[in-house]
Amino acid sequence: MAAERGSSVDLDLTAAEHRGPDEDERSLTELLSALTTDITDLLKTQLELAKVELKEEAGRAGTAAGFGAVGAVMAWCAVLLLGVAAAWGLAESLATWLSFLIVAVVYGAVAAALALTARSKIGELQLPPPRTNESLQEDARWLQQHKS
Repeated sequence: MAAERGSSVDLDLTAAEHRGPDEDERSLTELLSALTTDITDLLKTQLELAKVELKEEAGRAGTAAGFGAVGAVMAWCAVLLLGVAAAWGLAESLATWLSFLIVAVVYGAVAAALALTARSKIGELQLPPPRTNESLQEDARWLQQHKS
């Protein structure tokens, strides 16, 4: 058995002699070059992911904005007509100026409530996109682990 071990060691040494030192270990320059390439590829992938997610969110936001704009214009017209009708109805029992003032105050209250609702809806938008954010955090953790 000792002879067999010796011959296998000799075979390994002989094979190692035929391989060049460049084939056994990569140089520091090659490792740094590979690391730079990998980091560049990672950043490109992250940017592509961010572009795709932002495009998806922008498409949804654009569709919602279109429907909202058309609905808002139609609702605005209807509300104006209803406000004039309400003011004229109140003018039957109150002074005309007072009835229009009451309708204007009601309009102001409704406008304030709608503005607050819009502000809260804007706050619900997911920026930065969650998958991109999660992926970037994973990459940062990976880099910290492999940095030391």
